[in-house]
Amino acid sequence: MLTHMEEQGAQARLEVVTEDGLPLGGLLEGRRAAALGRGEAWLAAEPSGLGPLPIAVKQEGASEAGRAVTLSWWGEPGTQLVMRLPRDSVVGWSLPAQLPEGPELVLRVVVPPAGEWSVRLVFRGEAPVQVNLKEWRQGYATRDIEALRRGLPDWVVVEPEACRAVSLAL
Repeated sequence: MLTHMEEQGAQARLEVVTEDGLPLGGLLEGRRAAALGRGEAWLAAEPSGLGPLPIAVKQEGASEAGRAVTLSWWGEPGTQLVMRLPRDSVVGWSLPAQLPEGPELVLRVVVPPAGEWSVRLVFRGEAPVQVNLKEWRQGYATRDIEALRRGLPDWVVVEPEACRAVSLAL
């Protein structure tokens, strides 16, 4: 996998991961890669040009039930959104399913509706809640991915993707 990762406030990077966990060996020689472990490395990259993650937040105010916030995302066809936040901070939401149990609430929007996808969250208390959002684009090849792909042997299968990430205190 070759992921072009862009996290708000951080330098863009390529994340190289082998699915079989085998060492990358000489595949990245001369590329100044930071080896993270067996079969994983990061390389510096240029921004993809995708721009910031298209997210809007609307604070709706507090009531006896809690503090309501609506989060909206404008996803394009073929994108996915993954949202993670502490489960114990959420007392309600606008989705038809019941809130699940566990330490973390993870929402994955796999097929975004045309236009906008929104969720209304009701938080417990006034303390800010850390919400982590990642938008994934499978098959999206940036210039850095293409440059790396050209230098790899033919037997290496490249599965490109791009990810934009942001952490919000809501």
